Amino acid sequence: MAIVTYLQQLRSLSYFVGQVTKTDAEVSLRRAFATAGIPSSTYYRAIHGAELKSDTALQVATVLRRQLTKDFSIGRDKNPATSAFTPA
Repeated sequence: MAIVTYLQQLRSLSYFVGQVTKTDAEVSLRRAFATAGIPSSTYYRAIHGAELKSDTALQVATVLRRQLTKDFSIGRDKNPATSAFTPA
């Protein structure tokens, strides 16, 4: 059983967001770091092998999820109680 790193999880999420929003996954991930207020040096250290802190990964994941819910509205309706998509 392999352990999935924070960066691998963020790349997967970024790839999914990129597929939905029709953008490049690496650009989306880099922008997510910037939007979260994380220095670009942290992004580049992470892609070159440094481990991310859980708080940093969570901030970036939150930005990616917001991008996804902003651009991907399938399953939503006016009443969230009856919607097929209910954000956590």
